[in-house]
Amino acid sequence: LQAGVTSPMKATDSTDTSIGLVVQYTVGDGGRRRSQKEAAEARLQALESRLIDEQRTLEAELDAAMTKLTSLELSMPLLAEKIVLTASEAQTARSQIATGQSSLRQLVEVEIENYRALDAQIAMRAERQMLLMAVTARTGELGRMLGLVTPR
Repeated sequence: LQAGVTSPMKATDSTDTSIGLVVQYTVGDGGRRRSQKEAAEARLQALESRLIDEQRTLEAELDAAMTKLTSLELSMPLLAEKIVLTASEAQTARSQIATGQSSLRQLVEVEIENYRALDAQIAMRAERQMLLMAVTARTGELGRMLGLVTPR
């Protein structure tokens, strides 16, 4: 609503009053709403693409971890056999030193090989545990086991 009064500047001028109703409506916003919608759709598409990329990366990491776990699982029995064999060789070398069939150098080499095999076994077990931890963490199972994530 608008109202107004015009007062005279001269004695001969008349005093005018007016009252009116003004309606204003914007027919178009210049494409602002459409551009905002298009920008939101572009952001959504970018986020969906990023999600797909992250899922593929996670799957690749999990596949690599599972392949490495399988490899470790297959290698560990062989390494355990090597430890048993090198320990047996060391025992044999110890017993043959007295008869001269073996030297102290051979005994030390066999003992070193045995310790290296034991060290490799410890490293393999540690790597296996780290891989298992990584897999359970990436799949969300670790959080559920620790009670950090509520089940859905």
